[in-house]
Amino acid sequence: MTGGWISLHRKILEHPLYLEKRYFTRFEAWVDLLLIANHKDKNVMVGMDVLEIKRGDNLTSIKHLADKWQWSRSKVKKFLDLLEGEGMITYESTSKYTLITIENYNKYQSSDEEREHQKDIKKTSEQHQSNIKKTSEQHQKDTNNNVNNVNKENKVNKDNKKHIYAITTPAENLLDPIEAGKDRGAQLEKTGKGNYSEDFEGFWNLYPKKVEKLKAYKCYQQRLKEGYTPLQLLNAVKLYMQQIKRENKQREYIKHCSTFLGPNKPFLDYLEGGEDHGGFNEEATKTTPYDKTKWLYQG
Repeated sequence: MTGGWISLHRKILEHPLYLEKRYFTRFEAWVDLLLIANHKDKNVMVGMDVLEIKRGDNLTSIKHLADKWQWSRSKVKKFLDLLEGEGMITYESTSKYTLITIENYNKYQSSDEEREHQKDIKKTSEQHQSNIKKTSEQHQKDTNNNVNNVNKENKVNKDNKKHIYAITTPAENLLDPIEAGKDRGAQLEKTGKGNYSEDFEGFWNLYPKKVEKLKAYKCYQQRLKEGYTPLQLLNAVKLYMQQIKRENKQREYIKHCSTFLGPNKPFLDYLEGGEDHGGFNEEATKTTPYDKTKWLYQG
């Protein structure tokens, strides 16, 4: 049975069963993130700065989650990357904190009053659309009747018949060609077709997990604005593919392209060494293991 939903009060966080010191499963960690997310907006002091934490956000740290879940920091980081890749969260890590945002929080955590309000809005909108349709149909019927009467009484000539046909033709067949072109342009912009650069297409064809191409392209463009070159990004994905092959990673653990190029910049892990910061020095990796913790929150 998977239909419907249940209410789970945050007081469960105070229950002895929940407070029991234990190693969290990934499911428990996900539920924990849902439970500790803010249910309303608030301001929080971080050092000398005031941060506005929105509903559905949680201000925490990698270290705190690792201690709470009995995980290593690297496992927490990989888990957050996995959730972000699946579109369940977005997060941002700094040297002081980690800000996690639950995606679609309001959709699934709205109150009964809010849900009833949304139902009323939907019902009103549907009734309004129904009334418009009935009025339009009656108007069209009246127009057709008037045209028929004119034809019978005046025996209009061929030119008048063409004019009447133009009046009674459905509106969608009489669209201004310029406006129709605008609509088509907007549709192309929405779908993103034909708007990708040649260097991105080469990068995308090489990337091992092709999901959300338009989102990935926006991240790619942002990295180029920050000064990274197409060659660097291409070399980074080549090294990432070598790592996937060596570790025989399952598809679910391969980052989405938008995550690989996202604000947290996991691709930087693969820009170590090489003349263009993209070469792969196999001997160097054998003698000097890469310190992954330098990209993690240490507070």
